[in-house]
Amino acid sequence: MEAVILVDDGAATGATVIVAARSIRKRFRPKHLIIALPVAPKDIVKLLKREAVEVVTSPSSHFHAVGQYYEDFTPVEDEQVRSILQSW
Repeated sequence: MEAVILVDDGAATGATVIVAARSIRKRFRPKHLIIALPVAPKDIVKLLKREAVEVVTSPSSHFHAVGQYYEDFTPVEDEQVRSILQSW
């Protein structure tokens, strides 16, 4: 696989994105892994850069939570996530 772009709605701690990036690298072995998210704290962006060849984001100095950047940040239910994953 040439490249994978991992997209998330934002990263507060980076933990979920890091686990996803490592899983993608292990399973698909892409030549390039790019992480794309609209917002993340500056210190977390530094962590994410260890996991990918590129991190595309707008680092925030005033970050408190991902939800502060969305008008509607309704959680995705587990069943919906399972359904999406099973369709792969």
